[in-house]
Amino acid sequence: MSGSSVLSFQEYFEFTSKIRMQSSKKENHYHNHWEIYYLVDGVCCFFIDNKSYRLTAGDVALFPPGIIHKANYETPTFSRLLIYCGASMIPPSAEGVLRQVPVFPKNDLTAEPIREVFDTVRREYHQPDEFSADVIQSKVSQLLLLIARESKFADRPKGESSVVELAVKYIRSRYMDTAAPMEARVPTKKSSGSAAPLLRLNSRQPMPSPGIAAGVISASTHSASDARNCTAMVAESGNKIF
Repeated sequence: MSGSSVLSFQEYFEFTSKIRMQSSKKENHYHNHWEIYYLVDGVCCFFIDNKSYRLTAGDVALFPPGIIHKANYETPTFSRLLIYCGASMIPPSAEGVLRQVPVFPKNDLTAEPIREVFDTVRREYHQPDEFSADVIQSKVSQLLLLIARESKFADRPKGESSVVELAVKYIRSRYMDTAAPMEARVPTKKSSGSAAPLLRLNSRQPMPSPGIAAGVISASTHSASDARNCTAMVAESGNKIF
């Protein structure tokens, strides 16, 4: 059991780790706090705010509050570490840059410092003393400032987009404001490293009809053929956007 019950933070904070021996696919979801994702081992295709990114071991993904994302692991085994934190842990000077960096790829300069931060946070979270909350705060700030600074000089990975992006943008603009949590898990004080509260988009919201989706896309610069393809792709994917 984690000793995190003695930790005290200004806002919500949780650290989790997971190792799975089989592939995993998550539904589209978003959080009301920041998520810092570190892939230790495996390959993961992330759908982040209308685009897809392929992560390999050592890559970091950042999810500000309200950003829709979904993980699809391509390897039979994987392990990852997660930090969930409130806005008070985000350095003000770095926040604007971090919101523009959905994925920070592993590189020789930052690989070891990033891993050291996650190892330290894990140790302090599970074996805390009176200094641990401040150590975690400083390490998370160190991590985010490192990513923000280095991302200005590194080539940012560009997510792959398609006509599906148009449909997702329409769906978000039409339904995001009325989305309600479908499921929420509230952690107790004696956290055992379980997943942080997860806000899923309301599955009871009606999906727009193919005619509506196609009509919106047809009104754009894309062709009617693209509209039909997009509608088909959304329908065949089986993804629960809501």
